[in-house]
Amino acid sequence: METFNYFYQSLFSTMLPYDKCGEVEPKKAEEPKPIPMSQYEAEIEAIEHYLGATLSDIDISFTLQELNGIVPRKRVRSDAYKGLIDYVRLNRNTNITIRTRKTK
Repeated sequence: METFNYFYQSLFSTMLPYDKCGEVEPKKAEEPKPIPMSQYEAEIEAIEHYLGATLSDIDISFTLQELNGIVPRKRVRSDAYKGLIDYVRLNRNTNITIRTRKTK
């Protein structure tokens, strides 16, 4: 059995340095990146212009087609607006709900 272990140990030591065999470095948790303000400010201004009110401490519900008319995206899906919705929720304390015609 010792020769068997020695064989594999010598085989793997040629591929990797001996001190690295079997060791796994722990992954460091990535810090969340702040959302850039300039990316969504123009879109927020367009929504405020459409509503005629400022986006602060309110709940808004849009259809997907209505929101796409205000803030167009290349991909017309509700998940395309996730970044905008999260940004508005965190910074303006406003909940935006998107209604779609699809049933789940």
